[in-house]
Amino acid sequence: MPLRVVLFDLDNTLYPPKCGLLQHLDDRINEFVGAYLGLPLRETKALRRRYVEEYGTTLHGLQAEHGLAPAEYLSAVHDDVPLERFLTRDEELLTALAAIEIDKVVFTNAPREYARRVMACLGLDPHFRMVIDLEFHDYNGKPFREAYERVVAHLGVRAEECVLVEDTLRNLRVARQMGMVTVLVGERAEKADYVDFTVAHPAEVAPLLAGLLAPPAAEG
Repeated sequence: MPLRVVLFDLDNTLYPPKCGLLQHLDDRINEFVGAYLGLPLRETKALRRRYVEEYGTTLHGLQAEHGLAPAEYLSAVHDDVPLERFLTRDEELLTALAAIEIDKVVFTNAPREYARRVMACLGLDPHFRMVIDLEFHDYNGKPFREAYERVVAHLGVRAEECVLVEDTLRNLRVARQMGMVTVLVGERAEKADYVDFTVAHPAEVAPLLAGLLAPPAAEG
């Protein structure tokens, strides 16, 4: 079945982890959770690890156990983040994205306004058909299967026609189970049986897709 859509994660995928933005957001989450529950940092981190294991995300843990409104959490973590301090345009990536011939869509757990600001800061908007954000999923994003199902239904494609490019290993498991081609991004990318390809830089996705999309060579 031919590939029709490539789905890119946003944070730590379309910009490098070493820029420090995601760590800054993580620090803000720790600060919010610690203040909200009156916990020291060590206990906050331990609680967040449990939430991720049991509920998938810190936000879902806070919703399930404390009835926290998602908007309050997302505002505290993402509002007024000084993106320009962390992000710069990657011309190599922009050139590579322009060379990808199938539809490109951002599939992120980030809230809408933050995702739009990141896209604008990186100069990504002209290269993507749309951004599918956390609000689109009613706050039930990756790694929950319904998020992936909602994406393919919204795009009018089958999972087997999609490629998912991600920096987070666990977010690729469901994608592979559904039949998507999975690509893990990271300089020290860990391999798993549900990862089809690994790349060190997202620009490497362009030649990878070119190879996957090329017609099979005629047998002589």
